[in-house]
Order: sequence, then C-alpha cells, then structure tokens
Amino acid sequence: MKKILRHPLTQSALATLIVGYIWLLRLTCRFKVEGLEHPKAFWEKGQPIIVALWHGRLLLTPALFARSYCPDDVQVDALISDHADGRLIARVAQGCGLHVITGSSSKGGAKAARTMIQQAQKGHSLLITPDGPRGPRMHLAPGVTEVAKLTGLPVVPATISASAGILFKSWDCFLMPRPFSRILIQWGEPVVLTKKMDAALRAQKKSHLEKAMVTAQMEGDKTIGNPEVVEPANIPKEFVE
Repeated sequence: MKKILRHPLTQSALATLIVGYIWLLRLTCRFKVEGLEHPKAFWEKGQPIIVALWHGRLLLTPALFARSYCPDDVQVDALISDHADGRLIARVAQGCGLHVITGSSSKGGAKAARTMIQQAQKGHSLLITPDGPRGPRMHLAPGVTEVAKLTGLPVVPATISASAGILFKSWDCFLMPRPFSRILIQWGEPVVLTKKMDAALRAQKKSHLEKAMVTAQMEGDKTIGNPEVVEPANIPKEFVE
C-alpha cells in the first residue's frame, strides 16, 4: 500500500483531489482573519517575511495569501521536506500557486538554506512549518530561527483553526476542515532575530515565538468552537498555567 501511495501517478492524482478540496473549502467556508496588520505592514512596503505555521494546519495555507488582502506582487516560497509525504505536499503547494524549496533540517538542509537566502534576497517571502517534518508537534525546531538569522527576515507567526473537521491520528494531528465550517486565521506579532544577537537572546526570542504560537493555536481552536483542541506533544507546564 505504501508503494502504491508513493507512486508518482498516485501522488499526482491525490494532489489534484486535494487541491480541488482546498478550493471547495475556500468557496464554502466562512473566513475570519485577525492580526492582518502584522504581515501587511511588511507586504505593503514590498518587504518579505518568514511565515511560521504549524505542520498540522498546512491544508489551508493558500488562505493565508488570499488576494483579497495579500498584494498581487507577494511571492511565497514554501520549504517542503524531501520525502514521500513531502513530495505529495509539494505537489499540492504548487497546485495552489506556491513555489517549493525542497529540504529540511535532516536532509538537504544546507542546499535549502542557500536557496532560501537567495529567494529572500529576491524579495520572496518564505513559508516554514517549524515543527516539521517529523515533530515533535507544535515545538520549534532550530531551523526557523536559523533561517531568520541568515536572511534577516522577521518571523510572522500564523495559526489556522476550524469549527469542524477531521483530526488525523498522525504525529501532527493534521486537520482537514469540513466544507461550510468557520475558519479563523490569526497572525501574530513579528519576531526579529539577527546575527548580531547573542545566543541567549536568540534562545529567549525562540521560546517567546513558540509559546505565542502554541497559545494562539489553542485559543483559536477554543474560540472557533472546535471540540478537539490540539495541544503540543508533551505540553510544557507553562503553557497551561
């Protein structure tokens, strides 16, 4: 079954179906966007950003860059891991109009980092799932802060919640929203990390970014009325105090 699912023809067919489902969601769901002023402050000046989104909420990524509020000249490159599941995700991302950079912290990382730096210099924004490709769920791997340090781009976190959907029993609790559900998109305050910062300050900012994303995601799930609020794997005590 794995060989069948990972065959290029099978993945191409699945990607077509998923892209169609994404467009169905965009046509039937009611979207609410909060904190839009954070990315728009950069987009309206033509400045690229790093968008950080938890891996389990990837399905509605295109809604983050809806042309109703995202300028037409904003170009987004998504970092996708180079494995079987990643190749399927890459096909879906490309079908939704995103450019794909292949690589991860464990495979192709150096090449991906060079490509991201080059694309950032061209004015492209970057999309990273900081807990991908293998988790642990909703915990920041070092990759996103390293990319921020190398490119000089601010990290603007985003979270997506749905009032109804299917949560898969995967490591990331992947969410597939149902048609006609309510969708809440939340943009958070940007976090800037530079080469000039010492390691302690960067670690502090990384911890702040992770806590902000976790808190926003959990509160967003509760606000939108989803009865299944996803928590981080081995949730730290400070997030629930």
